[in-house]
Amino acid sequence: MKALRIACALAVGVAAWVASPRAEAQSGSAGSGRAGSGRAGSGRAGGGATPEASAKARRLFNGGVASFKSRDFRTAARLFDEAYALVEKPALLFSSAQSLRREYEATEDENAARAAISRYQRYLSLVSSGGRRVDAKRSLVDLQRLVGAGEGGGVLARDTVVQVNSPVAGAVARLDGGALRALPFSATIEPGEHSVEVFATGYATRTESFAITKNEILVVPVPLKGQAPKLEVIASSGAEVTVDGVSRGEVPFARPVALEPGRHLVVVSEAGYEAYVEELDFVYGSQTEIEVDLPMTGQRRAAWAVMGTGAAIFAGGLLVGGFGLSAQSDAQEIDDRRQAEGSISREDAERFNDLIDERDRLFGGGASLAGLGVLVAGTGLLLYLFDDPDVKAPPPSSPGDEEGEEAPDDDGDDAEGADEVELMASPVVVPGWGGRAHQWGVSLQGRF
Repeated sequence: MKALRIACALAVGVAAWVASPRAEAQSGSAGSGRAGSGRAGSGRAGGGATPEASAKARRLFNGGVASFKSRDFRTAARLFDEAYALVEKPALLFSSAQSLRREYEATEDENAARAAISRYQRYLSLVSSGGRRVDAKRSLVDLQRLVGAGEGGGVLARDTVVQVNSPVAGAVARLDGGALRALPFSATIEPGEHSVEVFATGYATRTESFAITKNEILVVPVPLKGQAPKLEVIASSGAEVTVDGVSRGEVPFARPVALEPGRHLVVVSEAGYEAYVEELDFVYGSQTEIEVDLPMTGQRRAAWAVMGTGAAIFAGGLLVGGFGLSAQSDAQEIDDRRQAEGSISREDAERFNDLIDERDRLFGGGASLAGLGVLVAGTGLLLYLFDDPDVKAPPPSSPGDEEGEEAPDDDGDDAEGADEVELMASPVVVPGWGGRAHQWGVSLQGRF
């Protein structure tokens, strides 16, 4: 019969240290993350950590969080230990103990368990009340039940180790020209000069050189510079492109439009045509091409129809005027004969008068039609000239829509200027099957 699984959710690993002055922006030099030589008292002045020590401790903590998330628990514990050596905040001991506990879970290495026990005991001796005493006591009892109730001991090996990380998700690196490895990673290396080359899709490749001494653990954070997303628009010549309400020029462009990563409102518009309006997401290194065939507006179609009608009426007026000229010509012939012969018959005189009346009527009608045609065509021209595109914003994005990608800080230090650091873990401890060792799971978040 299966043993009953009892989940004991423990909120553990909260680490907060005293506010420190804003750390100087990380410049990428290897020395900025070094703490191999740091020990209790190495960065202190008057009982408190110096700004330099606090900055190093923060980088070590960030490296520890990155290693913990990548399940490199032994490296995480050592980085938390090094951070503690610089600032002596008990919460870092607790974070180290949690990492070693996970190392024991993954490898069944009793040395890791005993190292965790020693750190829990040290934490409890420093924190007399509050904090994570309850969690530390429970974890201590669990480990002592598994590996023995004696005093903790386990000492971590002090190899020469580099830990490489980057704020860019999906980044990979090549250490000293070796094989590509996903970040973050740690590696045991020889003391001396080394270099690491970091790659990520949509970001410029960056190479960092660093020096490491024997038995040192060095954190090398590598921020990357994103390559601006590009927008290429294919549309009729003269169409205007605006992004977030700012005009970027008219099609065709000499080169694609460079944008910031994230979501942008793109509008392609041209007088007399329905505007293209779309919210598009852009990520580092991407090139988005949109081909737009703008449909003609109803007003523009009406303008062409009205101008065509006006032109037809005007042509009709000219035609009627032409008939009037014909009547004028016939009347002129009769008048010329009268002048040559001295007189004309009664019939010719009556016809002459009729032609003059017809001429006047045709001239008047033709002029009226031509004027009406000009008026109608002018109305069509106004419709044409004042047919500006109607740009309607798309409906707001639903709460479930994803946000655009944010650019990492230039210096890669997301914690710059923050006052506290916190590592949170939620482990679950359940009995094993048939007397087997306990099984643990944990979810960790680190932030400053």
